[in-house]
Amino acid sequence: MNAGPSTTAAMLYDMGGTADQNAALALIMFTALSAPYSDNDAAGRAHAATISADLLGAAAAGGFAGEAEFRRLVDAGQLTARLQALAFEALRCTGGAAKFFELLELSTTPMEMFGGAQ
Repeated sequence: MNAGPSTTAAMLYDMGGTADQNAALALIMFTALSAPYSDNDAAGRAHAATISADLLGAAAAGGFAGEAEFRRLVDAGQLTARLQALAFEALRCTGGAAKFFELLELSTTPMEMFGGAQ
């Protein structure tokens, strides 16, 4: 997903909102893309699930306790106020938008780009 050395994850996921809004929506989108009902093929769902797990794991490490509810609401397929609130809470627990996008970039960059093998 890395578009090059001058393009950051925050730039790739600029959806016209604030940095926090863009990050929260990116978290919701990756989690939704991993759901069985998504249009992704199995490999795409698995990749999105890994990214979502990485991000939600970082949020949990920072104190986020709402992952089960967050996933349940994403699976319901509606962008509710409660889902948005949980996404913002997860974002806060990762350390904010800048840290979130750093983690997202690490999670989406193939290992061979770091000079290692997968």
